[in-house]
Amino acid sequence: MADGIDITLTADAAALPAVESALEAFVEENDLPPRTGYTLALIVEELVTNIVKYGYAGADAGPLKLTVNLADGRVVGTLVDAGAPFDPTAMHMPDVEAAMEDRHIGGLGVHLVRTMSEDFSYRRDDGHNVVSFRLPVA
Repeated sequence: MADGIDITLTADAAALPAVESALEAFVEENDLPPRTGYTLALIVEELVTNIVKYGYAGADAGPLKLTVNLADGRVVGTLVDAGAPFDPTAMHMPDVEAAMEDRHIGGLGVHLVRTMSEDFSYRRDDGHNVVSFRLPVA
């Protein structure tokens, strides 16, 4: 896995340790700065957790494909699943300035992903959710 990550797993809780190991190896082998590694791990773990918890809700866990590589000084990642359609880019941004008792539950993880990514996109392609992100190497 010298240059990137390209793995397909079953989208269940058992996938998380494999994803974490792949991310750690990618960061180490590409000598990425700690801040980039932390941000990458946070984004991918949030997206994978959402797929595991909600993507296949009420159905057997299905496939989850993760690719991560370096391109033009950026970390580029894509997650693909065949779960229920869900466009995280269409979610309303939470009001992080509101008092705690006035805030709606949920959405902070996606908010973090969107805020921490340089680019964040979604498309539905042939029955699959395709979420992509890009991070600067900093």
